[in-house]
Amino acid sequence: MKNKWVTSLSREMGGLLIRLRHKRDWSQEVLAFTAQEQGLSLSRSTIQRMERGDPGSMSLENICFYCSALGVNPRRVLPVHQFDIEDV
Repeated sequence: MKNKWVTSLSREMGGLLIRLRHKRDWSQEVLAFTAQEQGLSLSRSTIQRMERGDPGSMSLENICFYCSALGVNPRRVLPVHQFDIEDV
């Protein structure tokens, strides 16, 4: 059984990652090549799965690799530091 939060967040993150890549006018191939040049383990097939919003590929490590290859601080996409525990 899939958790609706996982599915929803994965799809949202996938859309955000696509927008980040398009902002650089990069193809998935260019992103994968750049990641590999930087020593990041991020293949084109992983990029495809992430952009589709596949929850199994949306690990914290993969998100950080994706952002790093684009030169984007992962904290900008994962704003955990903005969470206010008092709002819960």
